[in-house]
Amino acid sequence: MAVVGLRTLRELDFAAASGLALAHDALWVIADDGLQLHRLSLSGAPLARHDLFPGQAALPIEPKPRKKAKPDLEALCALPDGRLLALGSGSRRNRARCSLFDPVTHETRLIDAAPLYDSLEVDLPELNIEGACVFGNTLVLSHRGNSEGASDALVLLDWASILASLADGTLAAAARLALIPLQLGEIDGARLTLTDLATDHAGQLCYSAAAEVTEDRYDDGPCAGSVIGRFDAAFQPAQQWRLPGHFKVEGLACPGTGEWLLVADADDPEVPSPLLRFTLS
Repeated sequence: MAVVGLRTLRELDFAAASGLALAHDALWVIADDGLQLHRLSLSGAPLARHDLFPGQAALPIEPKPRKKAKPDLEALCALPDGRLLALGSGSRRNRARCSLFDPVTHETRLIDAAPLYDSLEVDLPELNIEGACVFGNTLVLSHRGNSEGASDALVLLDWASILASLADGTLAAAARLALIPLQLGEIDGARLTLTDLATDHAGQLCYSAAAEVTEDRYDDGPCAGSVIGRFDAAFQPAQQWRLPGHFKVEGLACPGTGEWLLVADADDPEVPSPLLRFTLS
């Protein structure tokens, strides 16, 4: 794996960044221990915060109760019509909640992913959705298989079916097209597992993955490092670039040719998440 240069653009004013999207000339970020969607300038300056679960009581402050109560938002997807879909990981029953946000009207709609997630758990018993991307006529979800004995997978969903089910406030199990198991390799003996999906400037499907030393989808562990990669036409890893350092990259977006923006999570509520940039020549 070729090592590429990496630069920190800014420390964000919140921790636990877990999903990144580019839409409406702004960056949008979710945190896996929060209830809000953060709107940033393209350089990372904070612009606004939007509630994704209006009316819900604030999460507990103490780490353990907060972790138990949070919706665990891990994937943020910019839809073709400009709306943003934030998805819970599905790693607990209360984490099947999603939120559909319109950046123009600021309207929020709650989405129940349980119909789809319950179906997926038949084949992926330790379900852990970490990335989402509309790719052609499909909505692609990435399952992060970081539990002991698990493996990663891509879930391909029919986009037209998903769009219709969003209008009903759900994610439909009938939208399933295929499930593709993946192996991404290791860093220093720690297995790489998917953390996000995005398309590049050429429309190719790409991914971020982190080598986290953990045997459980619920508990965090130290990170040996992260990579950015590209899938081929068969949805298999075709090319991979290792990032310097030990960042646990969790969000990925492509603002231009060969350029990537990333957010990372230190798994410490006292450590702000960085907004990172790297360019491939």
